[in-house]
Amino acid sequence: MPCGGFDTGASIWTEKNDILFYLDRSGHFDENNQMLKVGRIRIHFEKNPFVHTFRQQLSLNDGSVWIYGDNVQINIWFEVTQPVCHVDITADDAITVNVSYEGWRLKKRALIGEERMAASSFVSYPYDVYTYPDEVKAEGDEVVFYHQNRNDALVFDQSVKAQGLEHVKERLTNCQKDLIFGGRLVGTDCSFAGEYEGSYADIPYRGYRLLSEQKNGSSLLDLFASHANPKKGNIFIRAARNDFCAGCETDSKKMVDGVF
Repeated sequence: MPCGGFDTGASIWTEKNDILFYLDRSGHFDENNQMLKVGRIRIHFEKNPFVHTFRQQLSLNDGSVWIYGDNVQINIWFEVTQPVCHVDITADDAITVNVSYEGWRLKKRALIGEERMAASSFVSYPYDVYTYPDEVKAEGDEVVFYHQNRNDALVFDQSVKAQGLEHVKERLTNCQKDLIFGGRLVGTDCSFAGEYEGSYADIPYRGYRLLSEQKNGSSLLDLFASHANPKKGNIFIRAARNDFCAGCETDSKKMVDGVF
């Protein structure tokens, strides 16, 4: 089920004890000009809340997604003035929730077969085309994840050379150079609970888990998607932590309506 706001969106679905979604934002282009998903979010309930009741609903009024279970309801929604996703979980009783960031770009590897279609500029390229790993930093109550483009492997340079435009290269706009994109996952009363590995649709991945034990039966999770050209990953991490802090304290109704 689709959900989005500003220039950010998600595809949401439910499996057994889990709610999952892929997170994406416009402008997240890697070295090969692939528009990458920044990762997958998995919300895992220790006790399955969907045994007797399950309903997933897209609210056309505000673009949010509601998921209802046995005495629990989950609201996933995006702000319309900045790339921020919120997950509000409310339950009649105390609940234990694990929320994880999962990434599958774990190492440098060649794109094979139809995978080349995602990097259309390289479809007829006679040599190997590689995709490169992401970086993930997890500690405290947050997981920060990002992809940093390698300036020595940009399709921009290959295209300029192939088209004989090297004499005007400095006058051309290179949107891939120094680009870092990703996001930050943070939860109310959450703490980092370790890493794990698995396979989804035959693709290996690594997860980074935050644990939230809510005695009052409510839990809040926030996702911030970001991209910039800071040249260094540590600068991107600081920006991911600071850029949207003020928006987190803004009234939620106003953020949905886009009025401050």
